Amino acid sequence: MNRIDAIYARQSVEKKDSISIESQIELCRRMADPDADVYQDSGYSGKDTQRPAFSRLMDDVRAGKIKRVFCYRLDRISRSVLDFSLLWKEFDANDVEFTSITESFDTNTPMGRAMVIIIMAFAQLERETIVSRYTINRYARSNSGIWAGGKAPFGFQIEKKFINGKKQSVLAPIPAKLEIVSSMFSDYANGTCSLHSLAKDLNLRGIAPEGRADHWNAVTVRRILRNPVYVCADVDIYSYYYANATIVNDVHEFDGSHAAYLTVKGGKSSGGVKTLSLAYHEGMIPSDIFISVQKSLSQNKQIKNGVRSQFTWLAGLLKCAECDGRVNTFQNKGKTYFQCYRRFHSVGSCSAVIHGNADGYESYVAKQIQNRIDNLSDGGPSVPESNAHVNALKIQLLENERQTANLIEAIKIGGASTMRAIQSELQKLESEHEKITSEISESQPSHCIPTGLTLVQFTNLDYDGKRDVARTLIDRVIVGGEQPGIIWK
Repeated sequence: MNRIDAIYARQSVEKKDSISIESQIELCRRMADPDADVYQDSGYSGKDTQRPAFSRLMDDVRAGKIKRVFCYRLDRISRSVLDFSLLWKEFDANDVEFTSITESFDTNTPMGRAMVIIIMAFAQLERETIVSRYTINRYARSNSGIWAGGKAPFGFQIEKKFINGKKQSVLAPIPAKLEIVSSMFSDYANGTCSLHSLAKDLNLRGIAPEGRADHWNAVTVRRILRNPVYVCADVDIYSYYYANATIVNDVHEFDGSHAAYLTVKGGKSSGGVKTLSLAYHEGMIPSDIFISVQKSLSQNKQIKNGVRSQFTWLAGLLKCAECDGRVNTFQNKGKTYFQCYRRFHSVGSCSAVIHGNADGYESYVAKQIQNRIDNLSDGGPSVPESNAHVNALKIQLLENERQTANLIEAIKIGGASTMRAIQSELQKLESEHEKITSEISESQPSHCIPTGLTLVQFTNLDYDGKRDVARTLIDRVIVGGEQPGIIWK
C-alpha cells in the first residue's frame, strides 16, 4: 500500500487574531505532498481528542494509510501533555512522522522529543487559562452576584436589580448592622473576645439575630464569622479557598472590590461540594482579618474537641520540658497544678517535676505576652497595607507556581531527556518566583500582629479572651525547667 501525507487543521472559534482553517491548510500544503489528504475540525476545542476528523485521521494511521502528519502548530493536535504523549506513541508505533510547520524540532532525537513535551506543557497551561478566563468566566459574569435564595445574611437585605437585562435578586447592605459585623470580626481577630462573650454582648445590647434564632449563641456568631459574604475577596481569599472549593471566577477578578458567596451542595454535614463565586455587592472585612479569624476558629475547634481545662487559660499550650509530652492540670486545696502526663501514665518514660502552681506560670506568660504586643506595636504597623499592586504580584506568583507544576508534570511523562531540556525553564521560573516573593515582602511590613491587638491590656481580659490571645501568639509553653519557655508563632 502506498502511504500518503495527511494535513490536520483545527479551529475552535473564529476570531480576528486566530489563523483560519483555510490558512492552516494552505501553509501545510507547502511542505506536504500534493496528494495529501486533509482532515479538518471546525468548532472543536483542543482540550481532548474527541473530534470527528481527528478520529478519522487516527483510524487511517492505525490502518497504515498515513506516512506523515502535518499541522500548523502542536496545539492544533492537542493541548494536553498526556493526550499528546499517547498520540505520539501511536505515531511512532505506526511509523508515522509528525511535523509542526511553525515549530522546529527533530523528533528523531532525545532533545527534539523533549522540546515537544515542553511546548505541550505550556500549551496545556494556556488551555487551562483560556477555560478559566473565558468559558467559565462568561457563565460566571452572566450570573455574577445573584443571590441564590433564602433569607439574607445578617447585615443585608434582598433587593431587585437589572443584571444583563433581567431582574435579579442581590444583597444590599444595611450599614448599621454591618458595623456590628465589623466589630465582631475585629474583636475576635484581636483575641479580645470569644464566641460566647460576643454572643453575650449582642444579647445584652438587645440586637436580634437573623433567621429563626431568638438570641445569639456561639453557633450563630460562628456562622457569621465563617461567611465570606462580608470579606473583600482578593487573591488571598482565592488562595485560601483554592484547595477546598470549586472557584467559579478567574483569579484576576479577585481584586478585593467584591465579596463572595460560598455554597455547599449535598449538605455541610455530609461533606458536600463547595463552590466559591464573587458577589454583586462590595466586601468590607479585609482579607487578612477574615483569614486570621478562620484560622482561629479552626484552631479553637480542634482544642475544644480535645482536652479543655476550666482551671487555666494555658491549657492546650503546655508541653513538658523533659519529654515534650502533654501537660495535665489537677486541683489541690483550691490551687491548680501541672503534671507531665507521661510521668504518671507511662512509668519510667519521664522524670520531670513541675514546681509551683498555675498562678505563677500564668503571671509570667501574661507579662511576656504584653511585652510581645508592646514590642511588635512599636516595630511597625499592625496591618499590612493591602493594595492593587500587592494583589497583582500575588496573582503573578500563583501563575508562576502553575507553570512550574505543569513543567514538573511534563518531566514525569518525558523522562530524563525532558528534564535536561526543561531545567533552564524551571530555573527561570524559580528566579521569577524569588523576585516576586521579595517584592511582595518589601511591600508589606515585617512585623505584623492582628488588627487592634496593639490596644489590648492583657490583664484586663476575661478568661476566654486571655486564652484566645495566647493561642493567637503562642505555639507552646514549655514547663518543668528552671523557668517557663515560650515558643512564639
